[in-house]
Amino acid sequence: ICFIALFFRIYNLNFEDYWFDEQTSFWVADPILSFTDTIERSKKIDFGTHIVFNIMLKKFFLFFNYDPQIGRIIPLVFGVLSIPAISYLTFQIQKDRSYIFVAFLCTINFYLISYSQELRMYSLMFFLSILSIIFYFKILEEKISSNKKYFFSVIYFLVSLLGTCVHIFFFIIIFSQLVYLILNFYFNKK
Repeated sequence: ICFIALFFRIYNLNFEDYWFDEQTSFWVADPILSFTDTIERSKKIDFGTHIVFNIMLKKFFLFFNYDPQIGRIIPLVFGVLSIPAISYLTFQIQKDRSYIFVAFLCTINFYLISYSQELRMYSLMFFLSILSIIFYFKILEEKISSNKKYFFSVIYFLVSLLGTCVHIFFFIIIFSQLVYLILNFYFNKK
C-alpha cells in the first residue's frame, strides 16, 4: 500500500506549473537569502503564517539545490509518511485489520494525493496531526511505565508545538484532546 501511495504521489508530480501560492513559498524559501530576509518576505506575503514550513523548505533547498522541480519532494515525503502513520493510529484505536482499509483509502484519496504534490504545508500538517493523536493515545495508555509516559509526553508536546507553529488550526486538535480529557475525568473519574 505504501508503494502504491508513493507511486500515486510521484506520478505527474511536476505535471503542472507552480500555482501562485506555491511560487510564493518557493520565493520565500530562497536559500541565498539571510534568515532575516526570509522572515521579512514571509511577513510581507502571508504575515508569517507559513514561516515554519518555509524555513524547512529553505533548509531543504540549501542541501539539495534551489530548483522548482525538486521543491515538491518535501510535501511528497510527508504525504507518503502519513500512510503508515495513519495505519498505526487506526490499529492503535481498533485492534483489527481495519488499518489496511484506512491505509488504502488514504492512498487513493484525491485530496491527499494532490496536497502531497503541492509546495504547501498541508501534507506536513496532516502528518503532524496524526503524530499528535498517536502520542496523545500513548500517554493515555494505562499499561505503560511512567518513564515511557514521560517520553511520550515530551514527544507529544514537541509535535503539538510544531503543529501549532505550522498552522493555527492545529489548536482545534489540542482543544479536542483537552475536551476529551475533561469529559473523561468528569464521567469516568480518570
